[in-house]
Amino acid sequence: MAKDFSRTHWHGVPRQDIPWFPTVDLEICIGCELCFVTCGRDVYEIKTVDSGRLKSSVERPFNCMVGCSTCSAVCPSQAIKFPPQEIVRDLEKKHKIFKTVREEARQKRENMAASSPSSKAEEKPKG
Repeated sequence: MAKDFSRTHWHGVPRQDIPWFPTVDLEICIGCELCFVTCGRDVYEIKTVDSGRLKSSVERPFNCMVGCSTCSAVCPSQAIKFPPQEIVRDLEKKHKIFKTVREEARQKRENMAASSPSSKAEEKPKG
């Protein structure tokens, strides 16, 4: 079962309010399935089209990570397109997400430090 990220938030912004997701030109898609296996967020499904050939289909657009375009980069036929990157930059400015990002980064650093081998070695009682 595919995960559903559509009700999540991107640094405080509801994901469904962000028009960032791929589109696939079915005339150009060669059905190689690279997007399907490369995407870690279950955006794609592979479907049989009228011609009986397999083609990529964007089934869960709001699962797409905002700003990610890896699938487009690996598509050999350049069938995958994204909106302009300015959408992400405008969202960053409009919602002033950097305060949220800095807090998320601080929490991540603390979690990483707490789980690092050196911090665990310090916690062990000495002989």
